[in-house]
Parts: sequence; structure tokens; C-alpha cells
Amino acid sequence: MKHILVIGISFCPAILLGVAAAQRNLPGPTYYIAINAQRSDPHEIRFLGASNLPSGSEIAVQVSEFFQGGWEDYSDNMCVAVDEHGFFSGNIRPQTNMKFKNNLVLRADFGTRLCHQPDGTLRVLGKHGERLANVDNPKIPLEQLDSVSRNPQLFRWSGWYYGLEAITRVLTGGSWPENSK
Repeated sequence: MKHILVIGISFCPAILLGVAAAQRNLPGPTYYIAINAQRSDPHEIRFLGASNLPSGSEIAVQVSEFFQGGWEDYSDNMCVAVDEHGFFSGNIRPQTNMKFKNNLVLRADFGTRLCHQPDGTLRVLGKHGERLANVDNPKIPLEQLDSVSRNPQLFRWSGWYYGLEAITRVLTGGSWPENSK
């Protein structure tokens, strides 16, 4: 009995430390966007996302379908702000005379030229979004950032503007977390 008690007491601090480590905020190694989307009926899709972009940064979301070499859009672009806790959410509706069907995707894009980005976001990430690349060497030319960045969501637009993109399949049915907006 003494051996069991000693083992139990010695494992308790390890368990408590493991719980504490799991509850602390873990920063991402790069800037990121994560998104989930669900369709409950043909006229609305709910989405919930997380990002470590500066609070107030606006992310453009749009429902689309893969079509040939590009997209067929089922909704208009909708801009939604990242809150002070790093989350964003909303409901998106289809374009006029359209309905959402199965197997659509929701695209979440961030760029300094998309939506209206607050001055604070532009100060942190740069006018061209160059700091999204998380490259430590400031002497690397703008046109080379995407070739040296380790950010898997980074992409480049014309004019040497950088952005982030996350794409998720829109799920159909199921339940949605009660504490989401």
C-alpha cells in the first residue's frame, strides 16, 4: 500500500504540469489562418476561424467551388475582423439566385490590399504584407521573400504583395459549438 501511495503522489505533479502546459497559449511559428465551415441549409454557411494576425485585421471569406483552373464563386467576398482573442466568425449567404450545395470550399484570405486593414495591422505586417514571410533578414528583396519563407500559407500577388490563404471543405449537417458567435 505504501508503494502505491508513493507512486500516486509522484505522478500527481507530472499530471498537473502536463495539464498546465496544455492550457498555456502556444504561439505559431509563423502567421496563420485556421478555419472551419458548416452548412446547415442551402442559404447559409457558418464559419469559425482562428489567427495570430494582429487584432482588428480583416480576413476576406468567400464560398467557392473548384472550376477548371480557378474558382466558381457561390458568395460575395465578406470581410470579418480578428477579435482580441485571435478568433473570427460569421454567417455567409449565397449570391442572388444561388444555393449552397455539397462539396463547396470556404476560402479565408488575408492581404494588406484586401478589405480595409487598420493602420496597426499595416505597421506590424508591412504595407506589402512582407512581414507575413517571417524572414529575419530585412535585406532580402521583396521579390525573393516567398522563396525563403517557411510560412506554408504565404502567397504572392502581383505588385509584390503578400498574403495568407486557408481553404476548408464546407461540412454539411452536424452540430456547431455553442460558444461560437
